[in-house]
Amino acid sequence: MVMHPRSVLILTIGPPHGMPWWWDHIAFDTNRCKIRYVRLSTGGKRETDISLPEMVPLAMKIANLLFREGRNDQYVMTFETGIASFIVSLIQTLTFRRTPKHVILQFIMRERKETWLSKLKYLFMKVCFSSLHMAICSSSREVEYYRKVFQWDSGKARFVPLHTDPNLLRQPSDTIGDFIFSGGRTYRDYDTLIKAVSGTSIPTVIVSSATYQPSAGLPPNLTWMRELPLDDFNRLLGGCRVLVLPLEDKEISTGQCVLLQAMALGKAIVATKTSGTADYIEDGVDGILVPPHDPGKLRQAIMELTRDDEAIARLGANAKKSAHEKYLPQQYLEQVSALLSPAEPQSGAG
Repeated sequence: MVMHPRSVLILTIGPPHGMPWWWDHIAFDTNRCKIRYVRLSTGGKRETDISLPEMVPLAMKIANLLFREGRNDQYVMTFETGIASFIVSLIQTLTFRRTPKHVILQFIMRERKETWLSKLKYLFMKVCFSSLHMAICSSSREVEYYRKVFQWDSGKARFVPLHTDPNLLRQPSDTIGDFIFSGGRTYRDYDTLIKAVSGTSIPTVIVSSATYQPSAGLPPNLTWMRELPLDDFNRLLGGCRVLVLPLEDKEISTGQCVLLQAMALGKAIVATKTSGTADYIEDGVDGILVPPHDPGKLRQAIMELTRDDEAIARLGANAKKSAHEKYLPQQYLEQVSALLSPAEPQSGAG
């Protein structure tokens, strides 16, 4: 019997650009799967700046993609809980259509709070995402959280580790400065790091968002920067002795982008054990995990590691190996494909 290849539409919204960076790092058998990438342009606007009236023509374009141009697609994939994800979900929910099957990659939402506005938002999300086929989350703890708050069955939310740029693996791993580095925006716990390095002589560099304000004064060994250009951020990450990733303890996962970049660069890492790190670091093997909000344990880990060149080299080499074996776009593609494959009908000669 002739088997037709699975057809997948990957849909994004935003300013025009070429193919995404990960496109050149995936390979798939076109006899089994055909993937097409569509970017709906918003001119110069970011997705978050699109007004409600501007969403109407976008919704019409997406409906055309789903039900006319893409009527032979088995899957439509969107990212996170951005506008594309909401529009596709809402269209399918309101029209009672479930094809193509909607999969949201890197699904993430801020946690529900005990306020009426947050509860109302989650109620709307529950209805909106009732048509969703599968949410691919970036941590196992998130999977359990979304299953609980949305009352999803066990197959609707699944965990696939995030991925990073394979080009980082080719950069030299022996560029080690004398400073520890910490950077990133979402749910960072820089106050705990400041307490941990205060009173030490360890040079420390932090790059935060423009809005983050430390709760206390900065020690003389700490340099604070805000909103650096990406190239400058990457130079600091590549040149540091140790990456320190202090995170708030949340149900949703954050920190993986910087974490995986550092792993691919072969950096020794000290990180808070949270939803965003527990699935990625094997404590003592390719990084060191410390409890949340514990400056004493964080200080101890930093002090011991920065004095141990052998441990820095060993952890860095193991981190690079883990990134190569587990956290690249090709592995992400294969794991997502494996989750979807059981849902495909099996055909054969009878």
